[in-house]
Amino acid sequence: MPKSAEIKTLIILIAFTLITVIVYSLGSFNTTLDLLDPEEGFMIIPIQNHGASIKKIYNHKHRLELICHIDDPKVERFCGFTVMLSDDMRHGRDFSHFQKIRFQATYNTPQVEKGIRIYLRNFNPDYSRLNEPVTIKFNSFMLPPPDGKPLTIPMNLLQVETWWIALLKMNLEHARVELNNVSMVEVLSNSITSTGDFELTVDQLTFQGELISGFNLAKILLVIWFVTAIVLLNSNRLKLQKAIISDPLTGALNRRGLLHHFERMKSSGDYKVTTAFYVNLDNFKQINDSLGHQIGDHILKCISQRIQALLTEYEPDLLTRPAFGRFSSDEYLIIFHHLSQEQLQWMDCRLHQAINEPMHYEQMDLQVYASIGIAVTNKPDTFDELFTRADTAMRIAKQSGKNLSRMFDSEIYAIRQERIKLAADLRQAINLQAFELLYMPIFASDTLKIKAVEALIRCNYEPIKHIGPEVFIPVAEEYDLIQSIDLWVIETIFKQLQNNRQLNQFSNLKFSINISAKELYNVNFPNILAEWIARYDVEPAMVELEITETCLVDVGDSVINNINRLKRLGFSIALDDFGTGYMAFNQLNLFPVDTIKIDKSFVNSFDPTKQQRSVAIEAVLLLAESFNLRTVAEGVETQEQYLYLKKQKCQFFQGYFKSPPLDWQTLCQRWHQLEAACPKENRVLGSPA
Repeated sequence: MPKSAEIKTLIILIAFTLITVIVYSLGSFNTTLDLLDPEEGFMIIPIQNHGASIKKIYNHKHRLELICHIDDPKVERFCGFTVMLSDDMRHGRDFSHFQKIRFQATYNTPQVEKGIRIYLRNFNPDYSRLNEPVTIKFNSFMLPPPDGKPLTIPMNLLQVETWWIALLKMNLEHARVELNNVSMVEVLSNSITSTGDFELTVDQLTFQGELISGFNLAKILLVIWFVTAIVLLNSNRLKLQKAIISDPLTGALNRRGLLHHFERMKSSGDYKVTTAFYVNLDNFKQINDSLGHQIGDHILKCISQRIQALLTEYEPDLLTRPAFGRFSSDEYLIIFHHLSQEQLQWMDCRLHQAINEPMHYEQMDLQVYASIGIAVTNKPDTFDELFTRADTAMRIAKQSGKNLSRMFDSEIYAIRQERIKLAADLRQAINLQAFELLYMPIFASDTLKIKAVEALIRCNYEPIKHIGPEVFIPVAEEYDLIQSIDLWVIETIFKQLQNNRQLNQFSNLKFSINISAKELYNVNFPNILAEWIARYDVEPAMVELEITETCLVDVGDSVINNINRLKRLGFSIALDDFGTGYMAFNQLNLFPVDTIKIDKSFVNSFDPTKQQRSVAIEAVLLLAESFNLRTVAEGVETQEQYLYLKKQKCQFFQGYFKSPPLDWQTLCQRWHQLEAACPKENRVLGSPA
């Protein structure tokens, strides 16, 4: 139930309660029964016994007059009348909702007054008999002699006649007042022992009550509130349960929901063949950042609806309903059970067709593609194992050219095992600290002096010594080892700076250190660096932290807060590989960076004979100038590239044109040589590797 519906329900309930209370207070629930009303059509019969005779009985306009003559006073005589409420005494009226009687009468008797009685005769089939009138229960009031004034008689004063209880030998259950089936009401004198006329004039004999008492109404309202509260709470519980397992944007399952479905199917024993389709939209971040999150959300919802429609269409052909969920920003996971090979191929084809179909949004036609990884298993793997296989296959499909599908097979399994082994070797290398650092000099374009160095890590652990960081760093990120490597690099540089202060004594040499995206999400990372600044007495201005542009494509406030904390410590921030992460230019306002490093792919593609190749570099340089950012070109290998960048006012560059990466000892030696030979601007450090 939506929040607005809950609020409407409460408003309606409050209004209903107030209206009900007002209506009740105005007497709208009151009910009356006037036994003397001619329109009711009740039959009125006089009562007399031997020695008494009715001289007059007259009922007109709510008034009844009765005269009874007593001519034999030797025995007890009675006079009165009966109001028959039903033609059949077995089917009377329910008087239980009446709370009082309004009675008004005048009374003349030939003797000292003894008062009168009012009987409510109730028929109960358990003991009442039609041919024995005395068996019809006598619920009675004993009234004082009426004097013409109205009396209000509470119904709770009713009692069952004791002589009747004794006569019929009633048990306790039947000895109580019963008013659920009153077939007649009698007004009768007490015994008259004198001769003469007994005169009774009744001006009012009206039963008053409420269709529902105030107490019962309060109980009913309380029950309604209680039931409504339970319904709303249950609705909220169901919403909470749904929210826990659902993606708020698309309504599909989330990771928890998919896991719940998988475990339920697994525990049920209905687990013969399970197939997972892992769908990842190609270049979605580029679309999201260039066109905006609103369009990005529209695409995600549209793709989700198309996949759900496809699954609904295909469900009749499946033995078990599939589970569909949005796994992360632009990734979907579908889990099938008992999917045949033919069905798998059909589904793969239809998924690509559904995703590739153009979407219309306002005045734009949008089209996206997807890389799909497929994993099939016939044994009870864990959910993470099934997902990892599909994810591995999807990554291979993306690396193979995108808009493709790959099945997790022996080849991919071998690749995965290699990555697992590499992760294990990396873990051992971390334990042994079997790494070394090389330093790539960064030159000023105008003076060709070294102004900074970028730290580059190499692994010396023998089993993986031949593997470069472009291979082992992604594996370290995948297996959560990268943070240990990041911290080792930073602390190693801090120690070297502490032990070699003379290197920076007469210059502003800056050390550039790459950090992974995981550090940006680690709220404790700035605290660790602050502790090391104090421990190793390092000046933070000597250090620039490099983060790749792709790290910032889809970040939240927590990441920006972490970057600001690092800035407050004194570190500068460089945006590495700029141009590869599809960051919208206006997003640079969000991130407190100091330097843009132009990716080497732009530099490598430069061709002085083709003007269009230089447009991208010039655009980046103009952008950096407008944001007052330093610029560093990576991968400069030729004099033509250097001269072009210098002409375009790129401030710094690095690459084999001037120097390969150097170890620490060589860097220190060459630094002193450079300082001694400052005027020779064309001096080259090292030689190409």
